[in-house]
Amino acid sequence: RTIESLAGAGAGPPERVPKGAPARVRTLDMRAAYFRQIGRLVRLNRIRRANLRLGCDPRHGASIAYLGGLLARAARTVVAIHDNRDPLFGGVGPDCGEPQLRPLARLVRSRRLHLGLATDGDGDRFGIIDRGGGFVSPNLFLAVLAEYLIMERRLPGGVGRSVATTHLIDAVCSLHGRRLYETPVGFKYLGEHLTSGRAFLVCEESAGLSMRGHVPEKDGILAGLLAAEMVAVRRKSIREQVRDPFEKNVPGIGVELKFTGSLLADIFLGKVKKWNDPAIIRVNPGVSLPNSDITVVHRSDGSGTTYIWVDYLSKVSPEFKKKVGVATSVNWPAGVGAKGNEGVTGMVRQTPGAIGYVELVYALQNKIPYGSVQNPAGEWVRASLDSVTAAPASTAANMPDDFRVSITNPSGKGAYPISSFTWILLYQNPTDKERGRIMVDFMKWALAEGQKSAAGLGYAPLPKEVIDREIQALQKIQL
Repeated sequence: RTIESLAGAGAGPPERVPKGAPARVRTLDMRAAYFRQIGRLVRLNRIRRANLRLGCDPRHGASIAYLGGLLARAARTVVAIHDNRDPLFGGVGPDCGEPQLRPLARLVRSRRLHLGLATDGDGDRFGIIDRGGGFVSPNLFLAVLAEYLIMERRLPGGVGRSVATTHLIDAVCSLHGRRLYETPVGFKYLGEHLTSGRAFLVCEESAGLSMRGHVPEKDGILAGLLAAEMVAVRRKSIREQVRDPFEKNVPGIGVELKFTGSLLADIFLGKVKKWNDPAIIRVNPGVSLPNSDITVVHRSDGSGTTYIWVDYLSKVSPEFKKKVGVATSVNWPAGVGAKGNEGVTGMVRQTPGAIGYVELVYALQNKIPYGSVQNPAGEWVRASLDSVTAAPASTAANMPDDFRVSITNPSGKGAYPISSFTWILLYQNPTDKERGRIMVDFMKWALAEGQKSAAGLGYAPLPKEVIDREIQALQKIQL
């Protein structure tokens, strides 16, 4: 807005150049001044001492001489790709999202680099490939960067984010007693918090950030170098740094908690607000529960995970069904939203007293602690591959022929009550018979030998009762 006001305060139209007069052109090389500025914002000496091996992908764009030049001064090894000018950006566009950075991911894996850094075509957005070749979600990186700058750099002030940016940043600010400034979408609103000095960091959901003392606009080069500094200082990958601050979220509880369905519904309705509420104490006798607030964390995006969760809660609580209902995206009466399984996990682990829901495979792969839930048989059941397999076993005989069925809250012994199928849709009368035959053969393999691989991938094998029904269904496909 400062730039806009200055532009609007100009002294009339631009000066006219007489026809035939030579144009006055002044050539400037801004690299030296820019490099000095980055040197004030980033600890390049720490990157240098860590002997990092880095990949660089400026995407054929404006940051070629800048990102690569700064990395060459700071890193032990820099391997660059797409560092030649190309107005067509290699035919794949100038973005630096996960699909565009697959070549950089292969480079990081094959050369065993510590990090891969990229910018988009005009250098204002960033892309990060972690050690091992994994793409780092911009929202996840922004939250961990905020935590790093607070803990390691001790920067004073708050953090600004656009309304569409991850609420993990809110959790970081809450944990460290920092002010959070939420703005409409548009970096010009965030820039005001930098120029005023209120915020040391501002960021937006589309991989943009800047820092106090820098230009009030996005800078992808700065973001990449900050990522390199984080890895150099902490001697850990970005994903390892994501996990570190996410510790146990309910202080004082060292045991697995138990929940009834109605209790979970009341928590997500916002009716049960404290961890020492009598309803929680009643099902967890002998457990010392703190007098601390419960923060409900739910998905902010539409998802099948949310559908399964609210389908279960609607079955065990008429009030929940009436007030919230069943859909992939609902209007939650309480709590804060986070995008994806990783967003919910991060928010829960960062926020003292928080509770949320994620897929079992995500919990298993990331070693996330969780409680047990009482099923209709009165058993306290912990989510596991065996307890999920048990869920559809007791309902197989009553399933419709097209398998469109909910298996939440089943009556079977040992069944985990919040379970669901994953479906594959097949044409009963495919027009391409050869392709249809290949799909049927694949499904027969998946229902036989393939089941042996399910557990290793974090998925529960199907019970024999369901497999038998599905083999019968495959015989109805007209080939």
